[in-house]
Amino acid sequence: MADDISKMSDIVYYDLQQDQKERLATLHFTNALQNPIAQYDISQKAPKTLEEALHIASIREMFFGVESQSGKLYTSSQQNMPIDVRSVSVSKN
Repeated sequence: MADDISKMSDIVYYDLQQDQKERLATLHFTNALQNPIAQYDISQKAPKTLEEALHIASIREMFFGVESQSGKLYTSSQQNMPIDVRSVSVSKN
């Protein structure tokens, strides 16, 4: 996805300076993420380039896993063992 956004930004924003293209591409990448918490986490880190945003997203994915469209959470070590995150409850102590 990041490569596609980078290519499209070069085409669409051909008349902008490179740093402006990077900021817009980073914004588009962050907004394209399905998970609003991931969007927030990445925006809070304020990456200056698409590469930085991708790095942050990759690290986040490594630690927190990937939530699929079905609501199942897949971690890198459990690709074949989904956890249904809709059925997980959190208790307040």
